[in-house]
Order: sequence, then C-alpha cells, then structure tokens
Amino acid sequence: MRRYILKNILGILCVGSTLPIAFQSQAQTMESKLRRSGNTVQIKVLDLRALVRNKLLTVQVSLQNESTNGIPMNYRFRWLDNSGMKVADDEVWNPEHLFEGQTLDITGIAPTPMATDFLIEINGSK
Repeated sequence: MRRYILKNILGILCVGSTLPIAFQSQAQTMESKLRRSGNTVQIKVLDLRALVRNKLLTVQVSLQNESTNGIPMNYRFRWLDNSGMKVADDEVWNPEHLFEGQTLDITGIAPTPMATDFLIEINGSK
C-alpha cells in the first residue's frame, strides 16, 4: 500500500511539473557543460539552469561579453542520455553577436524525453 501511494505521488509530481536539475559545484559544472572553440575567452557564463518541463529537458544559459569589442559567435545544444550518448542529430549553429558588456540568454529544449543531459557548444570568431 505504501509503495502504491508513493508511486502515485511521484507520478503526480512528474506530470506537468518543473523539476530543477541540481548542480554540485555550480561554477565548475557550468563551465563543464560548455564546449568552446574559436575566440570565446572573453565570453563568461553568468548562469546556467536546467529543468524538466513536460518531460523535456529545458536549458537556459546566460552569457556575457567581458571584452571591449563585439564578439560574433555561434551556439548550439548537444542532447545526451544518461551514458553521454547523443540522442538526436546535432542542431544547426545559431548566429549571435555579443556587443561590449552585453548579456545574452539562450534557451534550448531537448527534442526527445530520452535527453537527460546536454552540452552547449559556442564558437567565437573575429
């Protein structure tokens, strides 16, 4: 009986709710979720949040340009399962331009409920 009640409570919590994904060491984990290429040294990760909404992993990252120049950049999400394997084809690169001191919020939604982890790839150019 206790197992049945617990199962129902968990089912109610998971359907239509938002469950935050906890990071152990936020600064270390935020940077570990990024794959950088090109000129991205001056792009700082201010915040990184991930949660499951409607059974799909949703990620929001805030980036800031710390340089005195604009930085053209591209980004995309890579969606992974528990073992680190890709669960979908690579997304297309999304172009952005970060002006001096600008903060940019990027949001990505996994294409499948099989995605339980992610990487964000950023590519800067000059």
